[in-house]
Amino acid sequence: MNCGYLKVKVLISIFLTFVFFTFFTTVVLADDCSMGRTPDGVYPMNNEDVIMCSEDIYIDVQNGKTKCTFEFKNEGEAKEVLMGFPAQELYEGMVKQEQAIFSNFKTYIGEKEIPVKLEKATNEKRINENFEDGYTKWYTFKVNFKANETKIIKNSYDFVNPVNVVGWTYCGYILETGAYWKGNIGHARVYFNMGDIRFNNIINNGISNMESFKFDGNNLVYEQDDLEPDFNLSILYNNYSIKREGYNEAKKASEEYFKSVENIIKSKDKNKILQCYEKAVDEREGIKARYLLSALDEETVKNDKPEIVDINVKDNKNISYIVKDKFGDISKICLQVIDETNGEKVILEDNYDCRNDGILYENIRDILFALPEKSKYKIKVWVVDSLNQKAEKEIEYISN
Repeated sequence: MNCGYLKVKVLISIFLTFVFFTFFTTVVLADDCSMGRTPDGVYPMNNEDVIMCSEDIYIDVQNGKTKCTFEFKNEGEAKEVLMGFPAQELYEGMVKQEQAIFSNFKTYIGEKEIPVKLEKATNEKRINENFEDGYTKWYTFKVNFKANETKIIKNSYDFVNPVNVVGWTYCGYILETGAYWKGNIGHARVYFNMGDIRFNNIINNGISNMESFKFDGNNLVYEQDDLEPDFNLSILYNNYSIKREGYNEAKKASEEYFKSVENIIKSKDKNKILQCYEKAVDEREGIKARYLLSALDEETVKNDKPEIVDINVKDNKNISYIVKDKFGDISKICLQVIDETNGEKVILEDNYDCRNDGILYENIRDILFALPEKSKYKIKVWVVDSLNQKAEKEIEYISN
């Protein structure tokens, strides 16, 4: 391996991480949330009766407009539920404070608009120590449910995407607020209408949870069933809105890059598209890879399932496994070690979240865990990809 090349890649990675976390520490859009209220303000709280059956979110990225449709079902007795939506975040110099308030926020039950109140937040009753701190105000509204009643609730609002000093623009959607409802989200669909922002404008590794996104033309679609919302969506792009030194050259190179990929897609040559895709994976060009993937039919993608190549134990303490996936869309890898000598007891469980890896072509993971001596173990590894295709492998191991 070329060590100089590796050093440059590491330095670039550190720089991108610095830019991202220095300027983009917040997410602008979110699911409706169950709320509580104190004399000092409102706060998110768990609801043990109401489930979010589905959500359909449409985000107009360039024009700053969002429409949300939620289906909620109350599985308990009749009740009034206070719902909330984050209204203001603590931006760190990205936009003016008054712009940080999402404007023109409206709520409808069915087709009827209902009153909305802007309230300050309190940090006195926090469930997630890292989550609520960034929100100073919430839009709140009351929803009355009959026992076992289902309601359709719609939100619409305007927003401003923050832009950093080098012209990178950020847009995202918080799914985590959906975790306050009972159970998982039945079906989630978030559609980012990117306008004239194309894949070449998106910063490489600038999409979180990229394996679950699909391109629809220039637009990006996230769609999942039975979603446990423990993560958020984010997109980082450069539409060259700030003219800096080298602006013209960079814009021209980006346009040529787009045209070269488009010509391959327009050829409709599946083998050529696959070759270009595999090269993008090898070179860790995640955005390009996902864009090329959108030009392939779903059956082509489905025919290549993830594979667990090997599970190995060394010196009773180093457990390693290798996972391969041609289309780089693995979302989760799980490892379980079961002590069969002592009644099928699970002594180790490791859930590795791959969502932020961008593309995962080959993953080698080492777990340092000392296995007690003179016992018989079952070691299982299983993976799930974005199409919910699963692969699993297990071995038996007897410690010395």
